[in-house]
Amino acid sequence: MTEAQMTERAKALPWRGSSVVEFYLSAHPSFPYRMQFISLIKEAHDSFIAGCPRASVIVAGEALLRAIYDKIIRLANEGHEFEIPRRRRANLKIQRGVDTGILFELTDHVSFSEAVKLLADSGLFENDFITILYVIKSLRNDAVHGDFPFLDTKWDPDDPRPAEQRRELLFSQTFEFPEGYRFIPSRVPTLAANSWFTIDLRKYRCGSLKSLAFEEQFAAIQYMLVLDALEKL
Repeated sequence: MTEAQMTERAKALPWRGSSVVEFYLSAHPSFPYRMQFISLIKEAHDSFIAGCPRASVIVAGEALLRAIYDKIIRLANEGHEFEIPRRRRANLKIQRGVDTGILFELTDHVSFSEAVKLLADSGLFENDFITILYVIKSLRNDAVHGDFPFLDTKWDPDDPRPAEQRRELLFSQTFEFPEGYRFIPSRVPTLAANSWFTIDLRKYRCGSLKSLAFEEQFAAIQYMLVLDALEKL
């Protein structure tokens, strides 16, 4: 790893400390998950800059899971009730007045899939947002257990374009296509089978990902998705 490579990664994915601080302060004091989120999302960014993209993808996913736990606790405190079926023991209920010991140990009681499903079943969030949560979980699992999906780096976010614009492009020497990416995530119940998940880079606060290696591009996408989800929690 060279200093030039680290600089390129830093340009592609600036540290968004203000978003992290805003999340921490928005409902403080809270359970420990907010502080855990801060530690993990910083570690995810540091891992990306250091050239460890798989570690970055995994840790960013774990950071989001802590933010989801925090949201579940806040919703329960507002009067919402959550229940997780258990096969061989009593169902786990999360509601106002529940034993705080359980709330401190959600990492031991509630999986990533279960946590996302609780938010989905609450009816409080749009389907597109729940899809983002499942995609983040899917990429985390890919980084842990296998390979990342094919990443289409030539996707045009403005396609299909009007016929007159397509003709104009044939003769333009200065036009630059907007940067976009798409891939087919695995095991996302809110998406139809073999459906593309798209990233229009104009919607995110980042630099170009073109100079990054394949796994680094996924690490940058994961980080951006996590902070985007954070703003909607």
